[in-house]
Amino acid sequence: RAMDVDGYFDLNRWGLNETGKAQLKPLGRALTGVALGQSRYLVAGHTDASGSANYNRQLSERRAKAVRQYLLQQFAIEPNRLVAIGLGEDHLRTPVEPYAALNRRVEIVAIVAGPKKANPTGGPHDYTLTFDLLPRDKVLQLVSQLEASTVDEIELLKSSTTQRVYSVRTDLAMMTLEEKVMLALMDQGLDLERLRIASSGTTLRITGLE
Repeated sequence: RAMDVDGYFDLNRWGLNETGKAQLKPLGRALTGVALGQSRYLVAGHTDASGSANYNRQLSERRAKAVRQYLLQQFAIEPNRLVAIGLGEDHLRTPVEPYAALNRRVEIVAIVAGPKKANPTGGPHDYTLTFDLLPRDKVLQLVSQLEASTVDEIELLKSSTTQRVYSVRTDLAMMTLEEKVMLALMDQGLDLERLRIASSGTTLRITGLE
């Protein structure tokens, strides 16, 4: 239910090279087959640690979109089955070698609704989840969905006409929580291409774009 597209991005580049395209072809065929034909997938871009955090976030998002675009162009895949996001340098594959090429990758993960996974390190995590410039009714429905299926506790900290801020307690790691929020956004009919998703430490911010 998960795979990485490794090392197919040159330093500071987001275009797929020929090796990357060749390696994606078996995946594209699998995604149009009977076994995986109805599944949805998170296409998460990653970078190495060179460059600023903001630059790396943008670069990783471009890499994810490049993989998504290639798969959609080459194979008969419904666009809403592939969700592209950029995670920057937050999830290095080789933390002891932060500038290694293996960190420049796109991770493709199945979005599966199911029981929560316990945190292997023990104890819950506390996060801050912020929604900016999003319809209030969509945010309320999304929060209700998370409370029912994903998080242990969610509490409103701040509310204004343009922003709602929540505290979240869950056993999920930040990347897994991001995946769950992406799925909930899709379920509410929000276009992820019109949103900016940013995470830093224990903070996840979703911002609507004009």
